[in-house]
Amino acid sequence: MISKLKLILSGLLTAIAFSFGWWVNGAIKNSEISSLKLEHSEYIRSVAEANAEVILKQKKANEDLMTRLSDLETKNYEDLKSCISCSGESSKGALDAKS
Repeated sequence: MISKLKLILSGLLTAIAFSFGWWVNGAIKNSEISSLKLEHSEYIRSVAEANAEVILKQKKANEDLMTRLSDLETKNYEDLKSCISCSGESSKGALDAKS
């Protein structure tokens, strides 16, 4: 009878020890998961900030290029207008000379 009681108690203690070990391991893993989640969120934030910086640089470069293009188009238009007016005057002068 006593050996049966010892067997039951040792089984019960084994189950309690196993459950406690399972619980401790779960707590450790939960801590590791929380740490990894925090690390991942910090990494994602740093990537987002880097992407935002690149986008702002590209936007600024695009605005600079659009300004240069506008300036060049204005200059080319003025040159063309000047060239057309010069051509018109020289043609007119040539026609006046024939008359």
